[in-house]
Amino acid sequence: MRLRQFFEDTDKTAAFAFGRLNPATNGHELLVEEIKKQPGDAFLFLSDRPAKLPTDPLSAQEKLDWAQISFQGIAVGLAKSALIAADRLHKMGYTKLIYLEGEPKMGKVIQAYNGQKKDLHDYNFKTIDLVRLTRDPDAEDATGMSASKLRQTVLDNDYEAFQAGITNNAMPQAEKMFLKLQGIMGVDAIGESVEIPVVKYDRNYGGDINKVLAVKPNAQADAQAIYKKLGGITNANYEKMSALVQAKIQELRNVYKANAAKDGLKGKDALHSDHYKLFRKQSNDLKIMLSTAMSMMTKAAGATGQVIKPNVTPGYTAKILGKGN
Repeated sequence: MRLRQFFEDTDKTAAFAFGRLNPATNGHELLVEEIKKQPGDAFLFLSDRPAKLPTDPLSAQEKLDWAQISFQGIAVGLAKSALIAADRLHKMGYTKLIYLEGEPKMGKVIQAYNGQKKDLHDYNFKTIDLVRLTRDPDAEDATGMSASKLRQTVLDNDYEAFQAGITNNAMPQAEKMFLKLQGIMGVDAIGESVEIPVVKYDRNYGGDINKVLAVKPNAQADAQAIYKKLGGITNANYEKMSALVQAKIQELRNVYKANAAKDGLKGKDALHSDHYKLFRKQSNDLKIMLSTAMSMMTKAAGATGQVIKPNVTPGYTAKILGKGN
């Protein structure tokens, strides 16, 4: 019995989660606390991806520094993927793994690759357990806070809301980070964010060629007006506009969801509703404007020939499932 106990004690358990956290919030602090409740040592890995507006304003090192300031009692590092993070923990001598996630996505993949050697990862744990977390994305407290909501407080120039969305540990660095994000995300020097209008282009021309021909100059006029507020047609201002457009699309998406919920519409019924049709038209018109802005910037770049692709992607809200294995 003593010999068996001796060998059991040689097992080392690591509990970890993986995410973008760009930037870390007090909502992520709840995740950290859940990791720390698990048996073994606690780890948090951030995706090692380069900065890219609108969803990743901070570089990998910047968001790592901010997360390390924000959280205590947990090891925080960077990894290209959750699989590579698992490989790193295995190489550190851990024999059992616990992975925490908000939806059934990477956990099953991590389990499937256990003992399967690949180019970038080669791990073989005795056990890999999954813990699913729940949260209310619509809650007004920390349970509903997310990186996208925190970025929106920056675009709204709402410093108090920004403070409410970060951890107590990060509070001494709050103003410094807020100003950094303002500079990256297109908030001007006097602290007022540039408003993105809900543009409207008539593409249901019904045979009227004049309506078709009007879309391009109208989009150019809208893009020009925003460029003027940002200080001119430059690569940097295009990136700022891209971030602002993405934020506006998310705002419109939230309006659609709220109206659909008010009418009791879900799933396919919501997607076939007039609320969704309006949101789709509004978001597509904004993308037309941004595409036109890119063309204007490329033309203005002239001899440099530098082309920046539009950086507008559908917003993403994680579907959180109940806790299970």
